[in-house]
Amino acid sequence: MGSLENQNNKPNIVNEDDEAWINSYTIVTSSVLPMVLNAIIELNVFEIIDQAPAPGVSAAFIVSKLPQTSNNRRGSSALDRMLRLLATHSLLTCSVRKLENGGYERLYGVTKAGKFFIKSEHGSLASFSILTRKQALADDLRCCMKYAVLEGAIPFNKVYNMSVYEYVPKDPKMNEVFDNAMSDQSSIIMNQILNVYKGFEGLTSLVDVGGGNGTALHFIISKYPSIRGINFDLPRLSNNAPSYQALPDTGKVIVVEMIYPEMVGTSPLSKFASQLDNIMLVQYGAKERLEEEYKALAMASGFSGFQVACHVYGQCIMEFHKRY
Repeated sequence: MGSLENQNNKPNIVNEDDEAWINSYTIVTSSVLPMVLNAIIELNVFEIIDQAPAPGVSAAFIVSKLPQTSNNRRGSSALDRMLRLLATHSLLTCSVRKLENGGYERLYGVTKAGKFFIKSEHGSLASFSILTRKQALADDLRCCMKYAVLEGAIPFNKVYNMSVYEYVPKDPKMNEVFDNAMSDQSSIIMNQILNVYKGFEGLTSLVDVGGGNGTALHFIISKYPSIRGINFDLPRLSNNAPSYQALPDTGKVIVVEMIYPEMVGTSPLSKFASQLDNIMLVQYGAKERLEEEYKALAMASGFSGFQVACHVYGQCIMEFHKRY
């Protein structure tokens, strides 16, 4: 059927001015990436590719597996262009197969990063991607980002005249999308935390504050069935959340959050942290914190010990100990 070649063509040599322009223009046009990603998610393309044998499948093969495709030739061309974009962001692999007629076709596979968008019982980032597109790219919300600077306003609240937590329950479709996204994200992270973190061993009771539909607590208790689990979330949270005084002297608070790097960098972790921080700014008026800020928060609340136990998927598992 032909031979395979990796599509790792040497990049064109560019000078610093060219590179600066390309980088800037890539940022300006970056809104196309989540548009393409959501289309691929909605068409279940990640699942189709993942179920195919190595070294991958062509866009034409994928289109043949989709329902209601009226023009396979144009559809295959459009899909191939979308898949190439995802390959440049390391969500897919791409190789080229030479055909006997002298032509060629690209074959795509799913990378380790791309597998996080495959829908499964262990969670998927697919639902979270759809959630962010529904919230973060509303035209009014984009236009109101500047008011965080000019007025100290929360952009989401300014657009919708209410907080995210007030808005979501009023929109049944958004409520479903929001719950699915939070549950799926929690499943992915919690599953990995339980592989790495041993701090739940020996606990007799555990309260998950802001635990949503209880996904995280379910994972924990499934592995540690002797723990008595209590899930607290809205609307009961404000009145019934456990306090420092309720903890026994040997008790601890386990915090799973991003720790903002002190130095600004261009690494994937730095970009990840800064993007999350700006999501907190635009939607909640909150922020990501430095390690020293978490430590100060623990000490100011009366805890005598603070430690970062481990890191999982860019999140830090911190422990606030009542008596250290």
